[in-house]
Amino acid sequence: MVVSGNQRKMDKVYELLKEMKEKGSSPDGRTYNALIKLTINTRMSDDAVRIYKKMIQSGFEPTTTLIT
Repeated sequence: MVVSGNQRKMDKVYELLKEMKEKGSSPDGRTYNALIKLTINTRMSDDAVRIYKKMIQSGFEPTTTLIT
């Protein structure tokens, strides 16, 4: 299986998020919004949807600029 550079970067992002949670620092709305923008800009829509769902489950709302 060939893994794209973007996917490797997202794997690192997910590792960092996991590490944050393990150390007691959960992502906030700004973090989720930034990650969604990153995944949209790199055309990784599946990851964007996954992060969006996690954001909503965590009680955060997307910003207006993210939606437009």
